[in-house]
Amino acid sequence: MKKPKYGMPTPSTRKEFEQNISLLYEDMLRVFDSKDDDLIQNKVWSTGQHLKKVKLLPNGRLHLNTIDERIRLQSNMMDWFKRIPPLSQKDE
Repeated sequence: MKKPKYGMPTPSTRKEFEQNISLLYEDMLRVFDSKDDDLIQNKVWSTGQHLKKVKLLPNGRLHLNTIDERIRLQSNMMDWFKRIPPLSQKDE
């Protein structure tokens, strides 16, 4: 993935894009495991309804036409957050 000077890096291959979608799916599973009703309700409202529309091809790959803009942006953003270095707190 080529890192742009500013902004969110976009995936340069289909494999990277599918990995980003997997991150979003795994995050959804983590939320369900948390048993936090408010968090689950928020995640289902914001992501679940769109994520459930994503279909697989017979060969197991994602059907790209079934991925809407919200899922694409959210999955790329999750990958971007992984790459952001942690903020260091300076002593005041």
